[in-house]
Amino acid sequence: MDSLSLKDLIELIIAVVALIISIIALYYTVTTFHLKRGQFLRYTFSRTSTVESQDCYISNITIENLKDKSSVIFQIYLQIGHNILMELDNFEGNPLVLDPYSIYSKSYDPIIYYDCGVREVKLNSILESNKLRDRMRIVLATSEGKVYPKSNRKLWSATSQFFDNFYLAIIRPIRLNYKGKSYGSNVKYLVDLEFRNGENYVVPIMNTKTQLYNFKDLNIGDCLNMNTKEVRNFFNEQRKKKVLDWKKIIVIDFESEIKKSKELLHGDQEKIVPLSFFQYFILGRIYTLLDKFKENRQNRKLLRKNRKVRGN
Repeated sequence: MDSLSLKDLIELIIAVVALIISIIALYYTVTTFHLKRGQFLRYTFSRTSTVESQDCYISNITIENLKDKSSVIFQIYLQIGHNILMELDNFEGNPLVLDPYSIYSKSYDPIIYYDCGVREVKLNSILESNKLRDRMRIVLATSEGKVYPKSNRKLWSATSQFFDNFYLAIIRPIRLNYKGKSYGSNVKYLVDLEFRNGENYVVPIMNTKTQLYNFKDLNIGDCLNMNTKEVRNFFNEQRKKKVLDWKKIIVIDFESEIKKSKELLHGDQEKIVPLSFFQYFILGRIYTLLDKFKENRQNRKLLRKNRKVRGN
C-alpha cells in the first residue's frame, strides 16, 4: 500500500510537471503568434508654441514598434476629435519601414500657417487646450490599413513641464570638445602636437599657477602669461633643444572659445536657489497662468493687426 502510494505520488508529480511545461509551451506559442500577428505600435508627441510662429504646432513625435514584425507606414496623422485629421508626415514616395522593436523619432520646425483645402485655419485654441489633449491621437496609414497606435502617457519631458510652470529651471552643462574630449573652464590654451612617429598629444595649459598636466617634464606654467604666438615659440624652442620632436603644432586659444560661447548668453550671471512647495507649485503656477494670458492677448492683438494689413 505504501509502495503504491509512493508510485502514485511520483506519477502525480510527473503529471504536474508535464502540465506546467505544456502551459509554458502554450503561453510561448500564443505570445509568439500574437507578436507575429497584427501590429502593436506606441506613440508620444509634443505640442509647442514659440515666438517664431503665431501657430502652435507638433514639434516632436516618437513611434515604437512593439511587434516582432516590420511595419510599413505611408502617412502619419494627428486626429483631433472625430472630424480633424492633421497630416504630420507623408512617406508615399518612400514608405517608412519600422523594423521589429525599433523606434522612429522626428522633430518638426515651426510652421507658417495651417491650410484646409484653399482656406487658412487656426488651431491654437485646439492644440493648446489641455482639455482636448485626451481627444488627440496619432493615426497611421499602413500597409495593413488604418492603425491607431497606443498612447504612451508614461513619457515625461522637462520642456513640457516647464510650459506648465515657468518657475522650473532646466539646467544644461555646457562643454567644449576638442578631438572627442571636453576641457574645463580653467584651461587657457590647448597645444595639439603631432610627432614624427605618428603619436599625437593634446597638452592643456591651465589658467592657474598649478598645472595638472605635466608633459615631458616641461615647465608648462611658463606659458601662462603668453599669447598664442609666444606659446608656439616656446614649443619651437623645445624642439630646437631636442626636448620635443614634433612635426606639427596647433595652438588653440581655449579661453577665447569659452568667451565666444558665452556671447549667446543674456544678462548677468544668475544665482538659482531651490524653491519651497508653496513658491513652486502655487506662486509658480499663478505666474505661469498670468504670463500665458498676457502672451495670448498680445498674440491676438498682433493677429488682428496683421489681418488689417492684409485687408489693406
